Amino acid sequence: MVQTTLKSDSVFEGESATLTIRVKGEKVVLPKINSINGNEVVERGGKIRSLVEEGKEVKEYEYTIIFFPKESTTLETFHILINGETYTTEPLKLNVVPHPKPPYSIEYHLEKSTVVQNELFKMTMKFCYDEGLGLSDIKIEHPSFEGLWVQSIEYRPTSISSANQVVYEIEYYLYATKPGEVKIGATTISANQLLREDLSQTQPTTNNSYSRTYKRTFSSKATSLQVLDVSKSPYVGTFSLNALSDKKQLDGNETMLLAVQIKGYGNFDDLKPFSLSLPNATVIAQEPSVRSSRRVNDLKEWEWIQRFSIGNAKSDIVIPRFELRYFDPATKRLELTSSQEIIIPVEHPILDESIKGGGHEARVLPWYEIEIFEGLSMHYLLFILGCIVGLIAYNYTQKIYRMWAYYRLFMPLSYEELLRCFLPYKHQNNKIDKSIVLLEKRLYIDKTTALTLRDKYDLFMTYQMIRSQFLKSIHP
Repeated sequence: MVQTTLKSDSVFEGESATLTIRVKGEKVVLPKINSINGNEVVERGGKIRSLVEEGKEVKEYEYTIIFFPKESTTLETFHILINGETYTTEPLKLNVVPHPKPPYSIEYHLEKSTVVQNELFKMTMKFCYDEGLGLSDIKIEHPSFEGLWVQSIEYRPTSISSANQVVYEIEYYLYATKPGEVKIGATTISANQLLREDLSQTQPTTNNSYSRTYKRTFSSKATSLQVLDVSKSPYVGTFSLNALSDKKQLDGNETMLLAVQIKGYGNFDDLKPFSLSLPNATVIAQEPSVRSSRRVNDLKEWEWIQRFSIGNAKSDIVIPRFELRYFDPATKRLELTSSQEIIIPVEHPILDESIKGGGHEARVLPWYEIEIFEGLSMHYLLFILGCIVGLIAYNYTQKIYRMWAYYRLFMPLSYEELLRCFLPYKHQNNKIDKSIVLLEKRLYIDKTTALTLRDKYDLFMTYQMIRSQFLKSIHP
């Protein structure tokens, strides 16, 4: 009444197994099988034939199930109802043997197995598979990097190797802020794969094959890295510092631009901004920026730039040397890189008010003094000023009340809840992105570091901004 067979009782790793259940009876109830021994069924189908035996019409079912076994096992049994009686399938043994030539591979390639604290290193994740697998819509999940800071992620162009394998490569540039052993988690890759099987129920006598797609996942193994505590500098790598000005000489009424440029290979995200103060000119500092580029020989290089606007010069400008001390993992010692001193001659310098010549400067009276001189009552002016002050006070009272209401909602939230609140608004605002980075660093990189009052204030202001946007979307 029930016959259970395997297309093959031995399959290679990564290949599919096909289970066929044949049943004959007048009234048959087949189970809906979604998994076998914890392995998801990717395709099911079958054939039905009508027969006449001993003057009775019976039906013969051929139920075919395809799944991907992860290891050798004895297949679980299933219950089938035939003519009101329950029958059990046979527990078949299935062997999974190593593939002599695996159709896919996921590998981590590390430049070094041991690095020093804050040393930048590259990890390349490579996913290769045979073209014959027919994969499409490939989605690669990034591994977890506990204890590591991700400076940059780069996707290499998809290529085909000489062995007709499709190659996906992702380069991760990482560094660890603390010594010890750090782990890089496993990667999960999902894709749609073509499946060619004869599973037709409408044409039981033909052997026509056709294509179907099903979702499949591939996983890699985790790896680890040893981080040595030999660094005596927060900056580790190879750096070269230079200062450049856009003018060789300056007029007192002009503005010049000074750029401090650092190039090399290292933890550029941790570089602190420089400060510049000149006694004889006005200096406005801009926020530094980091960008990367790839050389011809495939070596990675970063560039860190901070710009200063200098103007209102009262005499010749002398720009001092900028210095950066760093630890070079190649030489295992502290190094120093610095810029040259820059002298900018100034023509027609701006004179101080104290040394200006001439007589008295005409003074323009403010509006309230003009009104008083024209006979307007001081009481009327005080009334207008009082109204203005009252409106301002009322406006600020409303703002303080709203801030207190938001703060009461903000106080009981944990860092995990705040991160979940901020993540939907990622890349929409620089302030939100900085708060997300701050929370991720506190939760996953350095859990022992306590947030400062300034950090907590920034988190609260970000929460208030998101809360306000949410209320506006509800009540436009």
